[in-house]
Amino acid sequence: RRAFRQISLRPQKVDTQILADKLIASSQIVYPSKTVDVIVDDLSDNKILETALEAKVEYIISGDKHLLRLKTFENIPILTPLKFLSNLY
Repeated sequence: RRAFRQISLRPQKVDTQILADKLIASSQIVYPSKTVDVIVDDLSDNKILETALEAKVEYIISGDKHLLRLKTFENIPILTPLKFLSNLY
């Protein structure tokens, strides 16, 4: 809810069920074919990067400090949920 307030949206205006349904409908299961060794402080975060590459995503949305520190990976912007939402509205 804090994110909605910070970008001047009211949570009740966003139907979370519709949002969840859209996310599920547009989701896909991918199995990364490449491994990366970019983040050394938390090796498990590299799986996020590998998955993003395989899925050819437009954005990585995360609150993880290791991922956010990169800012981009292979030309994929890494954004907080708040930053992503503020870019939409």
